[in-house]
Amino acid sequence: MSTRRHTLLIGSIALLAVSVIYVGMQARHSPLARWAPGGSSEASSTQASSLPQTSAPQHRPRFVATPRLRSNPADKLALDSLVVAPQFAHLMERARKDPAFAYALAEALGQCALADKAYESLSRRAADPNFKYKDSIEPSLANYDRQFAKCRGLTADQTRTRLELVTSAANAGVLEAQIGYARIANHLVMDGTAVRTPNLMDEIRTNSEAFTLAAARSGDAEALYNASIFYSMGHLVPRDNLRAYNFYSAYARLQPAAASSARLAALRALLTPEQLSRAR
Repeated sequence: MSTRRHTLLIGSIALLAVSVIYVGMQARHSPLARWAPGGSSEASSTQASSLPQTSAPQHRPRFVATPRLRSNPADKLALDSLVVAPQFAHLMERARKDPAFAYALAEALGQCALADKAYESLSRRAADPNFKYKDSIEPSLANYDRQFAKCRGLTADQTRTRLELVTSAANAGVLEAQIGYARIANHLVMDGTAVRTPNLMDEIRTNSEAFTLAAARSGDAEALYNASIFYSMGHLVPRDNLRAYNFYSAYARLQPAAASSARLAALRALLTPEQLSRAR
């Protein structure tokens, strides 16, 4: 393969990976169910009795807990080493009792949902007779098979339980869940689930801000940085330049070596004279 062809292929795959979250989810059952020989989407869906109903979201927290728990890296390692679908009901039961594990499971299901869309798109390209480099996609498909073996057999409904899981973990005070809630919930906005489900979009906006602020108030550097990005992007809430600046300024004071003085100056340049008087 020439250098130019190799560069084009790598570029297209990288662009595909970035655009995954913008692809609408059309099928009820995930193509991941077809990765394992003899895999059955219907069999997996029978284990999803705990799924929230699309007509009445069950994700609204009664309160926002002050962060007091941390995620457990061992949970991620454990989930990476098993196939989730056959044990889905058991994993959900454990998640209801262990908020830190609920967060780890939410992240794992989120990775599976994104891998699903990437695999599906790569497969379409490989099957397209007009795509010049389809033979070079096969190694990428094989890599997805290996890297995301844990996802085999999961349905789209099962991967969507990640919102229920991250909400419960964030509401229980798991710091990483409060930081990651907006990112995980935004996947459901981008794939259309939040729009199709009554009241869910409003809940996502409300919860995203509540959890982001709760985490930032803990004084954790990552939470402060996350809050700055949250308010500067303006995806789920209106853009707030003053909050974006103040949170990044607080982050910079905690992590001066990691913070960007150029970014801080750029955020400050967006402030009005009145906002400058309130900048910290």
